[in-house]
Formats: sequence, structure tokens, C-alpha cells
Amino acid sequence: MPVPFWPESVVEGLPVPRGAGRVVVVSFKTVVAPDVADRMLALLDPGEQERWNRFQSAKAKDEFLAGRSLLRRVLGHATGSRPERLAFHYNAKGRPELAGGGLAFNLSHSHGLGLLAVTESGRVGVDLERVRPVSDLPGLARRYFTPGEVGDIEAVDTSCRLDVFYQLWTRKEAFIKAHGEGIAYGLDRVRVTSGVDVPPRFLGLADGDDPAAWSLSHLDPAAEFHGALAMDSPLAEMTCLHCPAWLV
Repeated sequence: MPVPFWPESVVEGLPVPRGAGRVVVVSFKTVVAPDVADRMLALLDPGEQERWNRFQSAKAKDEFLAGRSLLRRVLGHATGSRPERLAFHYNAKGRPELAGGGLAFNLSHSHGLGLLAVTESGRVGVDLERVRPVSDLPGLARRYFTPGEVGDIEAVDTSCRLDVFYQLWTRKEAFIKAHGEGIAYGLDRVRVTSGVDVPPRFLGLADGDDPAAWSLSHLDPAAEFHGALAMDSPLAEMTCLHCPAWLV
């Protein structure tokens, strides 16, 4: 069953996800208070600071700064390294990876809230969306979802259709992010389950990917948010925690 509100923790209290199929998911606020921005920036390397400086909107600046600085703190805690000394390289798709390997991670954010997933087990993807009105929900669903998934949305009461839409959307996006091919993979080629009483799982994937080789989990980090986590291995244990004041 989904957990609506996650226990609070500090970074030093986070477990390290050692072993196959173990993952830690951290939720955090992406609005950066002015009195901590300089300390966050000090954790970033020159390339990350330059990228942060290029963002035009305050919202984008906060999301990037909060996500990257928390990522460095969490990976530093997990590896016993100074956060500001961690090095990353970028794959052909521009996805950051920890130099030297050992831990895989993924970030997502939506409307002031972020999620960070960390694991030792292969590829991982996480997605988060705040439930909000969609201007053309039927049209958007037909564009990105399979006919069966469109039917799932139409089969429920109108008051529940947004929830089903965001369930489907976040589950597909989590896989796309974990897989590594990006949006070019095609959301409509990722078939997933939806519904409160239906366990999340993959029903079909493209390009020879085996749905049974992937695990899928629903995440409820806060009220009015839906999230999902995908891994290319069976899920053994998932720990979900909220870090409200992780810089302290």
C-alpha cells in the first residue's frame, strides 16, 4: 500500500542501499531559501555552477541547485566522500553518472517538491508530478498512451481520471528515464498498469526489452502528488524518507 507521508530524516540518517534490488528514495523541497543558497552552491563543481548561472528563471535555478546539492550530500554520505569532491561524467544522452560507478541515481521535481532515488542495482528512474488540471486530457492521452490505457482512463469516474492519467504518465516517464534512451523511446511503447487496486507493473515494452526484467513502484511522497520508480532488476527493499532541512 502507498505511504502518503514519508518519515523525516537528515542525510546522515539515510541508509546506504547496499545489495541487489535495494533503493533509497528521498523527497525534498526545491524552493531554496536565500540564506542557504551560497552553501548549496559551494557544494557544486565549476561546471555545475556555470550551468546554474545560465538558468533564466528563479524556479529553474532553485530546482537545479536543490537537486544537485542534495545529490552530492547523499552520495557523499553513501560513499564516505566529501560532497564537493565527487566527480561526475555524462553519457551519450547527457545523463550524469558518478565517476567510478558503484551507485546509480535519478532526480525528478515538480512544483516545489523533488525526488532522488539511489541504488547499487543497475539502472533506476524516478518521476514526480503534482496532480493538476490538463487542458486536453483525452487528446493528450490518445497521443502518448496506448488504446488500452486510454480505455482505463475513460472507464473510471470523471473525478478520478486525473489520478489515473498521472499514474500512467509517471510510470512511463520513470521507465524512460531509467532506460536511458530518452523520450525518443516513446511513451506509447511503454505499457503499464493503473488503478488503486492493481499492482504497478509493466505489461509491454519495445525493442526487445523484457517487462518481467523490470520492477515498477508507485510513490506517494505528499498529498496531491503522484510518483513512480522503475528499476532494471527485481525490487528487494525500498526506503522512502523526507529530508526537509537536509543542509543543516
